[in-house]
Amino acid sequence: MFPADSPSEQRLDPQSPRDENLADDCERPKALDPRALAEDAGLVARCIGGEVAAWEELYRKCHEPLCTTIRIHLGKSGSDAQLVDELAARVWYALVDRDGKQLTKYSPRRGSILTYIRLIARKEISHHFRSEQRRLKKEFASLVHRNRRESADRSESLSSMLAEFLSSLTPRERDFCCEYLHVSGDDNAMLADHSFSSAYIWQMTRRIYKKFLSYVGPAP
Repeated sequence: MFPADSPSEQRLDPQSPRDENLADDCERPKALDPRALAEDAGLVARCIGGEVAAWEELYRKCHEPLCTTIRIHLGKSGSDAQLVDELAARVWYALVDRDGKQLTKYSPRRGSILTYIRLIARKEISHHFRSEQRRLKKEFASLVHRNRRESADRSESLSSMLAEFLSSLTPRERDFCCEYLHVSGDDNAMLADHSFSSAYIWQMTRRIYKKFLSYVGPAP
């Protein structure tokens, strides 16, 4: 029904003064030309009546300004030509869906047909941003959940490895680990809470440390 895709339009940077002027042009109310509005109303009536040539004329008249409006409202994302084309396609689909029912809501008393199409585009852009926000929120929640799960798996694996290592020690070494090495705090507090001599602590710690190195294997 519509002509082939038009050549790529010049990409606009909404931060530049030139593009700000274009954005103003898109939204600034203009004096309504009764003749132009009458022509729009006639064109819309022909589209609603199912005239293919009328739809093609509407497309040629409004597609380029529509894409410009979409790029400006997208901001930095406006440089994504594929996204611009996708949103423009959504607008045209909304217009032709159900035999052009959307066009029956157009009133020339409220402005030109291009202004009406731009309003539809703004709704599609708002829907796009809301969808992106929901997607990012889900991705973030999934990332947090995955990190928590991996952390829990690592903790469980470490606990299992430690239990296996303790079972490989002699009863005296295992008792020393449970009664001394597992106590948190500084060294002075640990020495004060136990009857182990400094020499015994040094010997047992060194022995268990060597066994642990042998248990985990050489570093890669």
